[in-house]
Amino acid sequence: IRSQSKEEPSLKKAPQKPIRPLLLSLVIGMTLLSAFTSQCYASPSPSDDAWNPIVSNLYYEVWWFDAQTENGEFICCVIAVMGNIEKNATARIDLIIWTADGGIDKVTWFYPFSKFRASAEKLDISVEDSFARETPPFYEVFLSNGTVSCYIHYTAEMPPWKKPKPRPDSYGDWIVIVPKGKVSGWYNMAGKQHEITGIGYHDHMYCLTPVVDGYVGLPNMWGRILGERTVVAFGKAPANYKPVAVFFPDNVYEPDRVIMEIDNYSLKIVGYGENVVIYLKLAISRQCLIYRAKAWEAYRGLISAEGYILTKTFKRHLKGEGIIYFALAV
Repeated sequence: IRSQSKEEPSLKKAPQKPIRPLLLSLVIGMTLLSAFTSQCYASPSPSDDAWNPIVSNLYYEVWWFDAQTENGEFICCVIAVMGNIEKNATARIDLIIWTADGGIDKVTWFYPFSKFRASAEKLDISVEDSFARETPPFYEVFLSNGTVSCYIHYTAEMPPWKKPKPRPDSYGDWIVIVPKGKVSGWYNMAGKQHEITGIGYHDHMYCLTPVVDGYVGLPNMWGRILGERTVVAFGKAPANYKPVAVFFPDNVYEPDRVIMEIDNYSLKIVGYGENVVIYLKLAISRQCLIYRAKAWEAYRGLISAEGYILTKTFKRHLKGEGIIYFALAV
């Protein structure tokens, strides 16, 4: 289970200009609309964190939970379902722990779709002994394969956010259920139990995505940064879908224009406008390979971020840490 992973995406294999995660930087500049308008903010309902199935070979749905502990650990818990639910769908569970001593513990296990149970009314899903449930503002996730286990309880500190759909009748959504919350719990690895106390994040995504070698489509990227008073969540998915959201304790902003570019050792996300701009530079470290296929590779890693948010009335320094997922063609 223990992996002091030093694998990096090959610079020669990148489809565009190469990326090296240990040196990767991310620059974000964007125009932000005023918050809590009909264009920027839509309050989720309990059903938004529930199961949203569709019969399609392109179906993909994932519930993501993570935590940053007071002693410097990062923990990632994922429950996902992919494929045709009437034929060959698979449930996947991921547990990754970046330990305070620099190690990486990662476990992945697969189940046939018949082992998956879920509610279409609220977050109440299970795969064998593993589950995720809600009683807002409280959420909990438990992962176990009989040997390794992890339990995290969330108390939301920021309101949820739902990105409005481009078309109301389109299938797919990305909902940040807990932008930031207090977390407590434990994980058991190699027969030793460790306590969890800190802050965390939870979101939910479902979509139809091109399938490459039985997994998600390309290009694909997702990340989030937790700061003292702010949270930034961003992504890049097929069909040029590039959501970015910036959360404050009493407000949430979404940019109206976002441009993402890969250039040698950096990834740039740039937006511009008259009212508000945010600039962030992110560095990736301690990446680990989570999937390798003939045509592509997927990684998760840690990120540190620093930058500014600028408006006509204030300039605020942003600083935080987080987790990133990215998949590259090879």
